[in-house]
Amino acid sequence: MSPISEIVSRVRGGTTTAERIAGEALDRIARIEPRIEAFLALDRERVLAEARLVDARVERGEELPLAGVLVGIKDNMTAEGYPATCGSRILERFAPGYDATAVARR
Repeated sequence: MSPISEIVSRVRGGTTTAERIAGEALDRIARIEPRIEAFLALDRERVLAEARLVDARVERGEELPLAGVLVGIKDNMTAEGYPATCGSRILERFAPGYDATAVARR
């Protein structure tokens, strides 16, 4: 995996795309996730769709300081449609209908 500054530089400079970076990361996660079990939920298509939106914004010339950088959200922060268990079995079925402020500010 490349350093953040390199990812941003490559995406903003047009030598790669956020979608490609996301695809490579998702492929790596698919290979190692069964061993480490780091994610409660992962939606490949949603991640790639978000990456395509980033690419479109970069093409329009928007200044995106973290263009192409992927972020995993812990389950103690709400992200619409994803579990937010806070590590508790009591909340294992809780799926929030909203994003936390820190998640929404992407």
